[in-house]
Amino acid sequence: MKTVLVLTDFSTNAKQAAQTAVFLAGKLELNVLLFNVYFSIPIVPAGINDAWSKSYEVFKKESEAELQNEAGRLTELFKNLIPGTPAPDIQYINAFGDLGDHTYRLIDERNIEFVVMGARNQQYNHILFGDDINDVLKKSKKPVLIVNDSLDLQSMKNIVLTTDVAVSDFKVVECLNRLSGKLQFKLHVAYVSPHADGLNEKTKRFTSKINNLPSGNVSFHHLIGENVIEELVEFNAQLPADLLAIVHKRHSFLWNIFHESVSKEFIAESKISILIIPE
Repeated sequence: MKTVLVLTDFSTNAKQAAQTAVFLAGKLELNVLLFNVYFSIPIVPAGINDAWSKSYEVFKKESEAELQNEAGRLTELFKNLIPGTPAPDIQYINAFGDLGDHTYRLIDERNIEFVVMGARNQQYNHILFGDDINDVLKKSKKPVLIVNDSLDLQSMKNIVLTTDVAVSDFKVVECLNRLSGKLQFKLHVAYVSPHADGLNEKTKRFTSKINNLPSGNVSFHHLIGENVIEELVEFNAQLPADLLAIVHKRHSFLWNIFHESVSKEFIAESKISILIIPE
């Protein structure tokens, strides 16, 4: 059975992300795997019973205890989230090392469908893209949902997908369209160009495909403006949007906009959770 991988450090945002993952698992009939990477301060060994060995075991046991408590909390929580629905199987593991490397490995070993983790707190320079999140995004072959404390999937109404109208983006549209029926949201596909003539033949073909989708849950929006961030922030606020989806393409202009310093500005203004989808 396919599984949701929840990366947690037991922070408030991580717990909100775990709750989101459990709700999704119930709706999509998936299992849940909680995963924590524990770290300790390197200490030069003095012998077999040195401080390093002891601290390593302490961190490991503390992590296991936290994971057990979190699994229990989520199991109880699910009873009220989707009453009458069989609870997902919630398992947990931990490890020492690099979060991105472990994520890459677990996706293959545990039949992971997508990854969920909490956003960074606003005290960080980049509110969304901390070092750990960047590491996961670089190495994940599956979609990564980065949750802030305002995302509530039970009342979610609108998801915005940014696009450069590439053919590969339409596959993402189809995937999100299938999910829209189960999660009851509207998908708004947003394309930003500096001028009205940005609606060229390529864009028209993309729009035509969207219009031919059977569900009626997807709409295309051509936003005109020089500043991609400003246009999307304004558009998201008007809906309002509950989640922003971005297709992760290597060397993509649109991806680079969000991945670099502008991400700080965007997340600060929109206060929105983000779904990163590998091409």
